[in-house]
Amino acid sequence: MSQIQALHQKAMDLAEAAAVARLRGALEQAAQLTRQAFEQEAQAAALIANKLDAEPTRSVLHRSAASLAIECCELRTAERLIATAL
Repeated sequence: MSQIQALHQKAMDLAEAAAVARLRGALEQAAQLTRQAFEQEAQAAALIANKLDAEPTRSVLHRSAASLAIECCELRTAERLIATAL
């Protein structure tokens, strides 16, 4: 579980940095940071996807990854993440 937590923490740090960049008007940097956050969170979600006994962590990670996927215009990926969460 520690690898999952580390990936999630990195994703949240990147998402926060993206929000700060967006507020500063650095939209390209914000988009890059959001993409990196999405990739980290998707990795975390993938590691826990088959662990049905890990609720609610499993669903929360998938929801978070799906939200980041939507921000990155990865709508099909977001759909898959949501379906896995359900």
